[in-house]
Amino acid sequence: MNLRNVFLQLYISLMRIAEHHREVDDPRVRAQLAETIHYYFTCGNPRRRLPVTYGMATPEGDWEVVQAMGIFLQLSDIHLNLENLVTREDRQRFLETPHIQTLVGAICGQSRIEDVPLQDISIAEHRFHPPVYEFLDNRKPRGGWLRKTWRKRRRIGG
Repeated sequence: MNLRNVFLQLYISLMRIAEHHREVDDPRVRAQLAETIHYYFTCGNPRRRLPVTYGMATPEGDWEVVQAMGIFLQLSDIHLNLENLVTREDRQRFLETPHIQTLVGAICGQSRIEDVPLQDISIAEHRFHPPVYEFLDNRKPRGGWLRKTWRKRRRIGG
């Protein structure tokens, strides 16, 4: 296995998650995936803690994405050392190779990692805390549609 296969494995994992959670294809979810890859993979920031929310509609969906990203980041650490990609510039050059650009584009959608400046960015603090998932209204939920809010709880009802 090489680093390209690690990206391929992340893509396959996200496609499997998308079979049950359609919101994986949402641009906001893809932007948060790109932000996480940039922060931890490209910038090489320490992984003391990882985001626990990616904008999914259910806690199960968020948990599956968190697991996929965790596996990706663990495997990428191993292969970054094996392939001698130790500096941020080396990692950025790796992301700019054609095969990897295709995979990263499939993973992140329109939110390209290259659009994020090379300086350190920070991930929003609310992404490290479990969000509140609420039903959209007081009717019987259809298909498990949930809504989550971070800042304040909204009253359920009509």
